[in-house]
Amino acid sequence: MIRARELIVRTGAALLAALVLAANVYGQVSPKNISVEVSILTAALAGRTGVETPVDQVTLTHLVSYEDLDLTTQFGDTELRRRVAETARFACEQLERLYPRQSESLARCTRQAVDDASSQIDAAIDAAEREARGE
Repeated sequence: MIRARELIVRTGAALLAALVLAANVYGQVSPKNISVEVSILTAALAGRTGVETPVDQVTLTHLVSYEDLDLTTQFGDTELRRRVAETARFACEQLERLYPRQSESLARCTRQAVDDASSQIDAAIDAAEREARGE
């Protein structure tokens, strides 16, 4: 069952990556995106011993667009951070549905994903401010 889920997740991820790559090639995806990733290490029961053994690491990635935001404003900054947090929570909920009882708490997973994306957010805001100053 876990191997079937793993195959489905990997196939879906490969298809999504191919679509994103194809869209980038044709200029349909804006580079103004923040990548939000959440991961877990899946486990399966090994025989009848009840010992859990690592099977694979599963990572879900979602892109959060800020193409429509002015990151030089407080509203733009706040809205981007809200979008990232909402997307992180959604991704963590997806992991929990796919791998129940194997992922960390929803709050902890969400906090970690937001923390991991914070450098991208800060870089995007810095770039927008530099661009506004003409640098």
